Amino acid sequence: GGRQDRRVALGQIVDEDLGMHGEAAWVAVVATLTQVNNGDRPLVYPSCTRERNGRLCQKKLQGNEGSWFCETCGTTVDQPAYRYLLNVVCMDHTGQQNLTAFGDTGEAIMGCKAERLAETQAIGEAAYEAMVQQRMNAVYSFKLKCFQDTYNDETRRKISISKLTDVDYVAEGRQLLDLIGKVEAGQPIFTAQPAAAGGRAGHMGLGAPMGGAGGGPAGQFGGGGYGG
Repeated sequence: GGRQDRRVALGQIVDEDLGMHGEAAWVAVVATLTQVNNGDRPLVYPSCTRERNGRLCQKKLQGNEGSWFCETCGTTVDQPAYRYLLNVVCMDHTGQQNLTAFGDTGEAIMGCKAERLAETQAIGEAAYEAMVQQRMNAVYSFKLKCFQDTYNDETRRKISISKLTDVDYVAEGRQLLDLIGKVEAGQPIFTAQPAAAGGRAGHMGLGAPMGGAGGGPAGQFGGGGYGG
C-alpha cells in the first residue's frame, strides 16, 4: 500500500511505548537476526486447509500422518499445509527485541518452504539445526506491527513481522552520508517522538518514514546496526 512506516531503532519501541495505547504502531527497522527462540515448540505446525467463513482456517491440526483433525472446524483433514510460527530475536545498537513471524515472513527468514523444514527435521536433528543456524546473523529491513495483547489478564506488547527484505546498502549509505552532512552543518538529525501517556521519550531515533528496504541510515545514526 501507500503507507510509509516510520523508521525507528529497536530501543525506541520500548522507550516510546509503541503499540501500547490502544492503537497498533507500524514501524520500519534495520536489525540483525540473532536467534530463533521457539523453546520446545516446533518452528512449523500442521495447519488446516479447509475454508471457514470465506477464508482458510489455518488452525493447528491434532494427530499425525494419515489422521489429522481440526478442533476449530470439527472435522478431519486428509493432508495438512505446514506453516511457520517463529519467535525470533533481533538486535541493533540500541538493544534487542523478540519478534514473531508467521507464514510467508517465516519462509523468508528460513529461506525455504515450511514443508521442507519439517521434512528435514524428520530426517535428523543435526541437519535441522544446521539449517536453522545458517540463517542466523543476517541483517534485514523489517516492517513491524507493534500492538498490545492481553492473556490471563496480563497486557503486554507483541511485535510481529509484516515484511522483511534484504538491506539496500546503497540507499543506506546515501542516507548515512546525508546525516553526516547535517551533523557537519550543525543541524539536528535525531527526532525523538513525544512519548504517549505513561511512556518515556524516545532516544537516538530517526523520525523519518521508510517506504521500502534500506530507507534510512544504519549503524550509529539511529537506523539499526549491521550486526557484529
